[in-house]
Amino acid sequence: IYRALHYCLKECSEHFGGLEPYRERIHSSKTVREKSIPLSMQQETDTRKNKGEDLEAIVDQLGLFPVQCNNNDNNTAWFRMCTLSDSALPVGSFAHSQGIESAAQMQLFRETNHTDPLLAKNLSQSCSIEALSDFIYSVSRSNARFSTPLVMAGYHLIQQSENGFELDELHQLWSKTDVYTDTMLITNRPGRRASIDQGLGLVRIASSFSDDRDKNSADLWALISQSIDENGMDTMQSRRSPTNGSSQAKGHAAPIYGILSAKLGITPLDSCRVFAFGAARDAVSAAVRLNLIGPMAGLALLDRVGRKAVEDGLEEGLVGMLHSSREDPSCDEFSSANARIDRWLQSAHTCAPMLDAAQPLADLLQVRLFRT
Repeated sequence: IYRALHYCLKECSEHFGGLEPYRERIHSSKTVREKSIPLSMQQETDTRKNKGEDLEAIVDQLGLFPVQCNNNDNNTAWFRMCTLSDSALPVGSFAHSQGIESAAQMQLFRETNHTDPLLAKNLSQSCSIEALSDFIYSVSRSNARFSTPLVMAGYHLIQQSENGFELDELHQLWSKTDVYTDTMLITNRPGRRASIDQGLGLVRIASSFSDDRDKNSADLWALISQSIDENGMDTMQSRRSPTNGSSQAKGHAAPIYGILSAKLGITPLDSCRVFAFGAARDAVSAAVRLNLIGPMAGLALLDRVGRKAVEDGLEEGLVGMLHSSREDPSCDEFSSANARIDRWLQSAHTCAPMLDAAQPLADLLQVRLFRT
């Protein structure tokens, strides 16, 4: 499947910043289950030493810069970035398995190379670490690739507030970003539900970080909460006409995370990294709780596989944003925030077909540990 996708999409590589879709999937492993080379062994040789500098340069070309908020020095921003990445953050992220539970029940991780006849009779309970590593790499990379434009769009809204945008204009841009995110996830009900759940959690905790003297932040969060609440009420009152609520805000996590990160003075690149790290961490945690891998091995997998996946997905997301900005002649320094965000949103894509096929099956599982 990956070879067919690569062959069909290779000619489109010039539209993706020179990246050939699924190329690394062919050269990294023969199949998911056979001779899968652990990505943890390849990460140091495949990662460019100057990737961090390259990504910073792309962010500069996109016109994104850290927002200077009141009483937010570097130490405060660093501490708050750690707080957002903490597993104890009450947003319900650990209720979602990132597709790991569905894939495990589909036996995508089972070990097929057993020579012991006793183990061969119970393949469903034996997990291939290579297959699991490959899947978690795909999950983490796809999430980073998809979420980067969405987080950056939310971040850009706060930059516009520094440029004198009215509160209603910022709310309108956020609503459009949120609706577009919802449209992208409409075919993946569990993934969509997980994004909304965590977005609502972020809105709830936003007031914990707000400065009493920052009235604009409080007003913006109040508008966002009001939009989400009104949509929920309208949906309950018009279940027979789903189109009535389809154009209203739901509260997806990525754009809200971008807004919150900008308000806390976290840099744009670190905002995307921390958000993508959360998805990688949750996927590994789900594998540990499902007894697919041990806690120590899970930590090693997160450090070696997850780190490379996040950086690769982040790079692809930023390159896609940069290319879409260059494609549109109106996306120059004088272009409106509306047009710029439109182009960024159109560059948001996933890159893990296996995840897109496995995650929606979570609602069909008869027995499950996770909400999605």
